[in-house]
Amino acid sequence: MSHVPIRRSGSPPSIRLATPPDRDGLLAVAASVGLFGPEEFGEITSLVDRFLDGSSGAGHDWLIASQNGATVGVAYIGPERMTSGTANLYFIGIRPDWQGAGCGAALITEIERRRKAAGDRILLVETMGIDDFAYQRAFYRRCGFHEEARIREFYDAGADKIIFWKALAAITG
Repeated sequence: MSHVPIRRSGSPPSIRLATPPDRDGLLAVAASVGLFGPEEFGEITSLVDRFLDGSSGAGHDWLIASQNGATVGVAYIGPERMTSGTANLYFIGIRPDWQGAGCGAALITEIERRRKAAGDRILLVETMGIDDFAYQRAFYRRCGFHEEARIREFYDAGADKIIFWKALAAITG
């Protein structure tokens, strides 16, 4: 999957917690990134539904980035189990026609602000170590994340899991 950045001009996206009327747009963005088979997309749908009905638990949030009333980006974040002050960015996705327009960076900035305000110390995100994910790894580095760990062949033969780490102490706002 290649990535060609599309630059959009205008105001930055509006970012907020998802609400039930956002469900279809949120799932459409998640589907548009093309990363999930039917089983994985079913899990995403379940996570969204649990968040929207209030049963996902404290600190689990779905954020949406919208522009002119359309959902153009989404992110799912939650506390890392059995840790103190560690959050995990489990999913971030931007509609392909909005990639490269700053929506992902805006979502990361808002996530950092929210998680620091909630008392978190660090933020983790993981991705795959294959060529198709080079753009995502570069994006996390541009956002100030550092590669902290690599688990070889985690996802499949030749598909490492790469964990990125960022301290929230220096985040302002």
